[in-house]
Amino acid sequence: MGVFLVIKSETNRSMQVGNLCTDEESLKIFKERGNIMSKELCAAVLSNAIKIGNKKFANVPLNILSIDTDYQRTTGSKLKKLTEEWDEEQCDPLLVSYRDDKFFILDGQHRWIAAKANHVECLPCKIYTGLSKIDEARLFAKQDLCVTKLTPYDTYKANLVIGDIVDTAIRTVCHKHNIMVSKNRRAQPGHLNAIVTTREIFMSCGSEGLDWVFSTIHEAGWHQCKKAYGKTILTALKFTYENYKSKLSQIEPLIVDVLQNENPNSIIVKARHKFSHCTDKEAVYRLITNGVSERCEKRLKKALEDGDHDGWVDAYQTLFN
Repeated sequence: MGVFLVIKSETNRSMQVGNLCTDEESLKIFKERGNIMSKELCAAVLSNAIKIGNKKFANVPLNILSIDTDYQRTTGSKLKKLTEEWDEEQCDPLLVSYRDDKFFILDGQHRWIAAKANHVECLPCKIYTGLSKIDEARLFAKQDLCVTKLTPYDTYKANLVIGDIVDTAIRTVCHKHNIMVSKNRRAQPGHLNAIVTTREIFMSCGSEGLDWVFSTIHEAGWHQCKKAYGKTILTALKFTYENYKSKLSQIEPLIVDVLQNENPNSIIVKARHKFSHCTDKEAVYRLITNGVSERCEKRLKKALEDGDHDGWVDAYQTLFN
């Protein structure tokens, strides 16, 4: 949609700058007219902004946007990636304040710099008017309070729609084991609420590893237990899978036996007490591996007592290989 600007000079003469079809054309015309004061351009943009309710919106040339360093942050590490992966279609309007004949950026500094680096000439802006510098600083400090960030579940749902490979595979494995992916962060029986951890398992161990983790939970009789599909248990089983991957056929019955004597909550409490210097997920993993080692040693001892050579070899290889 074009924007029609009338810029008044200090001598009350006016000069019409036609119907601008694109941002690039508008900036070109401004440059061709030459020697247009920045404050006049800011005033012209403001006077021609589209008003929706009590808000104003306009495409603002990047060269008339400013940063007030008294309250603005320095640029962060995300700037490089934002610049390299710049996509104007994904750029939300910048929040700016019109003060002292200038536009000051309240939110969008990184987008502004990335856009300039990609030779973009204008960006859509939401314009505040009548704010003091103190008002701007307050808005800047509180901006995150007004933003509802996407939850992992929100991202998961969206990824399914766009056909994301990872989340689509996770859904397939969950369906296989009758697991509901939950948006509720509270632990519920049969519900997976640790989507981020599940993605980490898939990325590290693949679909096969995730399937093994869920199968082990079922084999242990934990499917309907709270916290069974929480990040602590899932991560501990991921560690277990990675450690015993080469001999899972021998070890899996012992792992299940360790888990069957507990429930998710009791094993976390016990592990926390026994390995207090570790994180919960590391502590549960150590408790599982200790339990497996104890059972292997018992099998080895019994095989020796019974003179069972094959059993002894099997137990020895399980324990030490």
